[in-house]
Amino acid sequence: MRTSVFIIALLSIQFSEAQITPIYTIQGSGSSSGLTGSTVLTEGVVTASFQSANELDGFFMQDTLGDGNTLTSDGIFVYAPSATLVSPGDFIVVRGDVEEVFGLTRLNNIDSLTILGSNVNYGAVDISLPVTAVDDLEAYEGMYVRFPQSLYVTDHYNLGRYGEIILSSGNVLLIPTNIVDPNDDPASGTSSTGISNVATVTAQDDLNSRNQILIDDGSEVQNPNPIPYINPADSTLRSGTSTDSIAGCLSYAYGKYRLQPYPGPSFNYAPRPSVPALGGANIVVACFNVLNYWTTLGDRGADNAAELVRQRDKLVAAFEAMDADIVAIMELENNGSTAMDDLLAGINAKMGSGTYEKVPFPSYIGSDAIQVGMIYKPASVSLIDTALVSTNSIFEFPPFSQTFLADSGIFSVFVNHFRYKGCTGATGLDQDQLDGQGCFNDTRKQQAQEVLNFISQIQAYSGDDDVLVVGDLNAYAEEDPIDILRTGLDYLLPDSVHSFLYFAQWGALDHAFSTSSLTSQVTDAQVWNINADEPRIIDYNTEFKTQDLYAPNPYRCSDHNPLLIGLNLNPDSVQTGIEEEMGYNIRYYPNPAQNELIVHTSGFPIKELLIMDALGRAIKHAMVSDYVTHINLKEITSGLYFIQCVSDKGKLVTVGKFIVK
Repeated sequence: MRTSVFIIALLSIQFSEAQITPIYTIQGSGSSSGLTGSTVLTEGVVTASFQSANELDGFFMQDTLGDGNTLTSDGIFVYAPSATLVSPGDFIVVRGDVEEVFGLTRLNNIDSLTILGSNVNYGAVDISLPVTAVDDLEAYEGMYVRFPQSLYVTDHYNLGRYGEIILSSGNVLLIPTNIVDPNDDPASGTSSTGISNVATVTAQDDLNSRNQILIDDGSEVQNPNPIPYINPADSTLRSGTSTDSIAGCLSYAYGKYRLQPYPGPSFNYAPRPSVPALGGANIVVACFNVLNYWTTLGDRGADNAAELVRQRDKLVAAFEAMDADIVAIMELENNGSTAMDDLLAGINAKMGSGTYEKVPFPSYIGSDAIQVGMIYKPASVSLIDTALVSTNSIFEFPPFSQTFLADSGIFSVFVNHFRYKGCTGATGLDQDQLDGQGCFNDTRKQQAQEVLNFISQIQAYSGDDDVLVVGDLNAYAEEDPIDILRTGLDYLLPDSVHSFLYFAQWGALDHAFSTSSLTSQVTDAQVWNINADEPRIIDYNTEFKTQDLYAPNPYRCSDHNPLLIGLNLNPDSVQTGIEEEMGYNIRYYPNPAQNELIVHTSGFPIKELLIMDALGRAIKHAMVSDYVTHINLKEITSGLYFIQCVSDKGKLVTVGKFIVK
């Protein structure tokens, strides 16, 4: 039978002489109670109980009428680990001490608790995100509240560790400098100096702070088992998962307001995406930060052999699913080629022997603990020349490029990894300038400029203008290093994509650019959201896992989402003369060639022609006895080759390049 407020008032008369202190008086209008340290008797209706094993050892109660003051809360948490069990709707009178614990006003040391009635109606107070100010939530501390809107998972980092997630009113919260340029308004500008738009960055950061609420699990248990909120169908909780009109009691701990849901929420789970389709592509290039792939155990990556197997198996599943022709890799252990060889062996064991080969590391790989690398499918592309590496000291992780031949198209892939945003060791302009770009932004700007400078070397070395620049640049989409690169290159990713999660905010740290000559040959560029969007609890690590949701699939194999770039390459007709060397030009065709190459030397004192492979080996020669020389190519495998000529005076000069189909 439902108990009326009138009956409750009659039942409360026996306590009137004890001078009941209303909950809103206990809470007061400040950030902490003015009655801290006092023993009080108060009354109210129970709105949520967390008294079961491994829960909060207490319950929330709320004044049935309130004082009408929007600055004072009508609810409070009662810490009562050994008290009488209560249920939502119970009207109770309780006595205990007022205390502040981690910023939460609560009652403790309960020495009396009387249930006066049950089934009392209570409603939720509506709060909508974004709030006007985060501190406004103080007026609802301890109260039963509801968010009457669709909220989305924007952070799941501590889901498995503490049973916490963060919701926002948008699909994900984008980090300010992913969408707001500190220097330019509109953000389409490419200024890389100044602070003219920093106020907008700060305003966006403030909006993000006001547009989120931490959802707890009604427990203080670490490493909960079972892990709350997980989708039973695929054992994950992806970003973008939503819930409608979530309700519960507003609490506070560890510097954050948090909702203890009651009853537990239901979710509309976001599905896992398939590999992006890159329509019309005949070559696919991937860019992938593999999160410290270390064969030295117990250092940055796997702690032991079992974890390394788990890490490798998840990465291999991702490589197999992407099935890219070339993969640029970041965060390999810099231990010669041991880490690369180990990962490559795992990939080929799954996909077939020889499916991938590594691009040989350049001789200069730097002294840092990590390095970049590259693998490729020899069935799809072949190497032209050796890798070209930058030895500029501005790079901690020396970037390098490799030129490839795909059918009859030539292009180079330039893999980079810029300085991270952490502030250890930052001095001068590399210190945080409070513009949203973090530390070492000046170093990253210099690295970006050096990338532009180095591209001309790549083009001269390869004899081709088509260069694809990829990497983890540790700069979000509207930050200075990206603006610098946009001044000389075309940006390939769609607007507002994300590849990384950082404290409930999302952005693109991984990027792809192309030289103008290559841009028209790019069919599409996308991010495959398999890692940042998944909670870390499902990764390869084994610590802190009382419930192990690991599976040898691609999901959460790293903390960065990989990029995929599709190319449909134009045939290249490479023909360079030697007029500067010998005062005249040699003509040759067709290019690409198949069975025969025709070389015109009419009127020039040439006595011999040599065909050289990409490693500089002479594989064919022809004596010139006529002005037109036909060279048989039927026994030459597909690839890129060079023509050299020997003059009548014995001078050897490279004429140019051609492709054999």
